[in-house]
Amino acid sequence: KQIVQAGMNRKNQNCEIEIHPLTYPTMERVPGCVATVHLQIALIPPSPSTSRDISTDGRERYRLQVDGTSDAMLSRGILALVSDMFRGVTAEDILNLEPDHLATAMGLRSVLSRGRNDGVASMVRVVQSQIRRLIDGDSKDVNVDGSSVNGNTKKAEQVAKQSTDAADQSTRKPTVAMLLSGGVDSSVALHLLLRQNYNVTAFYLRIWLEDELSNLGTCPWEDDLEVCQAVCEHAEDVNGGVGVTLETVSLGKEYRERVVRYTIEEAERGRTPNPDIMCNSRVKFGCFLEWIEESGMEFDYVASGHYARLEDGDIMCEEVNESEYNANGGNVKKKRLFRAPDPVKDQSYFLCALTQKQLSKVIFPLGQYHKSEVRDL
Repeated sequence: KQIVQAGMNRKNQNCEIEIHPLTYPTMERVPGCVATVHLQIALIPPSPSTSRDISTDGRERYRLQVDGTSDAMLSRGILALVSDMFRGVTAEDILNLEPDHLATAMGLRSVLSRGRNDGVASMVRVVQSQIRRLIDGDSKDVNVDGSSVNGNTKKAEQVAKQSTDAADQSTRKPTVAMLLSGGVDSSVALHLLLRQNYNVTAFYLRIWLEDELSNLGTCPWEDDLEVCQAVCEHAEDVNGGVGVTLETVSLGKEYRERVVRYTIEEAERGRTPNPDIMCNSRVKFGCFLEWIEESGMEFDYVASGHYARLEDGDIMCEEVNESEYNANGGNVKKKRLFRAPDPVKDQSYFLCALTQKQLSKVIFPLGQYHKSEVRDL
């Protein structure tokens, strides 16, 4: 409760850091956090009125100030506590800190989930990385772990480019953004895509209740996320020894605006709303596709664990613009949505509001299966 209160206080206060010559230029996302967390540091030089404070390597001892944001109240509270603990501490002391030990030193390890504890360590690593970059005078050539970009990272970039070029020249795997929930259906769908030779990246969407339940000492979506992480790690068994990358995307604001508001307005009008239909069309295959485009990522398809089938229908004429028609050699077809063979699990009704543009990007790997078959898989 105290952590949540710290998060609420931080949300209601102006917590921007003071601008100094040594201020990290942008908010940087913290990897490995269950919530979306960004932070930024400033290094404050000794006051001219005080004697110079020199470190063992001959450098002046800068003192630290940390600012940051998060989309989840609990993470915002943790960030506030870390910021308060680091305020005024010398940069040298922070660099000597073992990231995994901070949660224990703050007395948080026993009250936080594993994911939250890992997030605390990740915050420390990002702070240490920004300190190194600022002190060295270059915010571009140091990785979060402190290693030089000129070494392994540039080599990795070259290897990645060579791999990409080779893939383009030979057999490029189609790319898929897989919506992973932590349940059986989406987990099996992910494995089916890998077996069908797709290049899969998994996405966990956080859309509701993370802050509403955090003050009660429970956060069910964290358990789901841990299952998703385990599924992606286990995927190496069918993915050539390589696990699947898992990204978390916070769409809570969009869910409230596009689904919750609609539900309330329909109820106020005396009509029965269907939030599941709107969640699929407006969030999972709506603003999530928008998020992908805005992030600069590119995927050929988006997949989910829904029980529904898609087939190509008749050639469209008036429903597509001329440029799209010509670009596809006049062979632009409708996507038709059909029921799944399992009459109990069929979810085609809840996908009925998807547009042709959305359906053209969607894959339903479980469309031909019964639930009993999926459990066997």
